Amino acid sequence: MRIGSAGPVEGRGLGVLEVKDASGALAATAACRGRSWVLRAEPSASPLLRDASLVATFLQHRLGD
Repeated sequence: MRIGSAGPVEGRGLGVLEVKDASGALAATAACRGRSWVLRAEPSASPLLRDASLVATFLQHRLGD
């Protein structure tokens, strides 16, 4: 069972990631600038995808250290 996907945004470089639900609706966007990452979760995102987006953003930040 697929709950969603995460990956870089085509045409925006590797510093921008999107998380989408199984139907393709945007759940969150993460972006880095320098060594900082910011996350914007969509208000309609499910708590599961919102939390998964936070974990993915944290891992991207830690892997950059």
